[in-house]
Amino acid sequence: MKRLMMAACLGVGFSVAVFAGSSTITITPPVVTAYGPFSGAQLDDLNNTISAAFATIQTQVNSNVGNFHDLTQLSEGFANANMAAFDNASLLGYQTYDLFAITGGANISAAVPGLSVVAVQSALNDIATNGDGYGGVGTGGFAAQVGFNAGFLVKDLYLTGRIGVFPSVNSNGYTFKQSMFGLGANYTLIKPTDLGFGFLKWRGVSVGTGIIYNNATIGASVPIDDRSQVISYFDPTLGQIDAVAQTTNTKVTLDIKSSSLVIPVDLMTSLQLLWFLNIGLGVGADLSFSSATVGLGGDSVVDITGLSGATVDPGSVDLVATDSSGKGAVFVPRLAASLGMGIGPVKLDFPVSFYPTTKAITLGATVGIVW
Repeated sequence: MKRLMMAACLGVGFSVAVFAGSSTITITPPVVTAYGPFSGAQLDDLNNTISAAFATIQTQVNSNVGNFHDLTQLSEGFANANMAAFDNASLLGYQTYDLFAITGGANISAAVPGLSVVAVQSALNDIATNGDGYGGVGTGGFAAQVGFNAGFLVKDLYLTGRIGVFPSVNSNGYTFKQSMFGLGANYTLIKPTDLGFGFLKWRGVSVGTGIIYNNATIGASVPIDDRSQVISYFDPTLGQIDAVAQTTNTKVTLDIKSSSLVIPVDLMTSLQLLWFLNIGLGVGADLSFSSATVGLGGDSVVDITGLSGATVDPGSVDLVATDSSGKGAVFVPRLAASLGMGIGPVKLDFPVSFYPTTKAITLGATVGIVW
């Protein structure tokens, strides 16, 4: 996740670059109000020279920013990654329990342009040079799920509820927070079959659906190299004056907001081996309404060095930008698998989900009690 954000930020080449839907950067230069014996006319002449130096910096910055006019593909990547993280704290293939199941888990997802290192590197290069590229990350946070056998309502029916949260984190210039909640239902189509006294057991086939909402916000503040321009000014009284127009304490701020509402439909099965190993397999066709907004901003200190004893009113940077937004895929096929183990009612599972059309993958870890 940090690599994607760094690529998006560092590609701009300047801290105050905002390359969302459109952006304009205006640098108001510092103004020298008093400097030695300078008269009003001399101060005006000096300030004109200073303004020209900062105008050069402003032109350079806006030239760089011109490459970064739209982040729609990046927004779509984060939307699809958010959607891919919806199935958190699930035990694939353990739906046929007698009474209840209580699970806890965490996962992380990524949407990439391809399944090779070359494809991922190409997307990062696109972000850094062209201002956009497909990619994104997401998570279902730390989630808990409670399910119970609802056979008293409908035979072979199981109902579940889940809630997840990633506590707000602020570390090394990065912030992140996430929340999710949802309801689910599973129905056993084919009953489990013991093929060998527990040594080999097929857990049957179940169909599942539900509705899950996931929301996440990622923020980052990344320091960037400063910019400077030499000011050369000749005064008949003081002679040659050399100063430096510069921007310091420069940083880019990144704000990504993503959300998804998913209605999954899936078929799941699993095979128990050696009494404790469990291999789960499944396919899904999920209906998703996901979106993401990417906003970039920045800050910088504008000042002058080399004018000893001068009184200077500070300059400023004005940023005007619009955010980029993208929507994820609506119909999303899914392939799922898991490898787990169980000792009595305690289960440990490592699920993997892959979404071929959006090229998103999710890795998770779940622990629970199934009774």
